[in-house]
Amino acid sequence: MLNSHPHLRIPAAVAALLLAVLTVASCDSTDRRAAMTAVRSRAIAYIDYDVNNNPQTIYFTNGNETRYTYSATGEKLRVLRYIANPSVTRAFGVKPEGATQGEVL
Repeated sequence: MLNSHPHLRIPAAVAALLLAVLTVASCDSTDRRAAMTAVRSRAIAYIDYDVNNNPQTIYFTNGNETRYTYSATGEKLRVLRYIANPSVTRAFGVKPEGATQGEVL
């Protein structure tokens, strides 16, 4: 934690900014809003966001997908995980069209 040292106190706004910079610096690809779109170390091929900058679908390089549903206020309502057939792969950093019925187990 950034504020865990007893003699070093960082204002919350500065700590949040540092955390955001470190998070973006650790990913492989970002979009124009500085949102992560691909993270090779976590096998994330692409992240698709809604208009409120909430992750809507996370596509993994092994073909799996995680989809999120949010309320109008941005509260996460549901998470759906789709498991792909073993023969399905996704290209890193490329937005896929979505899974077809034949790709999902």
